[in-house]
Amino acid sequence: TLSLHDALPIYNHSIIIPHRDSNGRLIGIRQRYLDKQDIENIGKYTPVQIEGKFLSHRLGNELYGLWVCKNKIKEAHKIILVEAEKSCLQGYSYYGDDSIIVACCGSSITTAQQKIINDLGVSEVYYAPDRDYKESDSFEAEAWYQAQLKKLQTLIQYCTVYLIADTDHRILYKQSPTDCGKEVFEELLESKIQITPEEIKRIKQ
Repeated sequence: TLSLHDALPIYNHSIIIPHRDSNGRLIGIRQRYLDKQDIENIGKYTPVQIEGKFLSHRLGNELYGLWVCKNKIKEAHKIILVEAEKSCLQGYSYYGDDSIIVACCGSSITTAQQKIINDLGVSEVYYAPDRDYKESDSFEAEAWYQAQLKKLQTLIQYCTVYLIADTDHRILYKQSPTDCGKEVFEELLESKIQITPEEIKRIKQ
């Protein structure tokens, strides 16, 4: 199972997050700092250090949570991609073993992650990135939108792709689509935007 207990507080005001490959084997452990001063001085995320060894791994080579959601994703032929482990854990708290939500662990979708998606036989991808804009009708929002389309342009070659974007202030600046509960998340899913080759071509012009 995958639960919020997979991310446990530790001694220095941070959270440890075990990372596993698609077969459930431990491949690394990340540490997420909570104090503002630690984030400024060290960074938000670092690999955990045990006995002088950093338990790091290449985040872009896997999808966090896939070891739990893999079979359901294959069955549904659908996948929901979020940025952070927290969002994946929130998704599992909403849907349990029916969850198809996995995390890219960053603001990009790597070639390796795209290959994983293709190998799973996924026909529909729902990309739900954080809201990195304050006003929906701003230049900042348009720049965000164009950046998301550039990330998705390869995926649309072999599956239907939808972008989850908040245009009605259901979530706040810097929040994930999963941060405000299941109901709000499903409202955002309902207002999804299909990304087409024509739209990709438009933003390139």
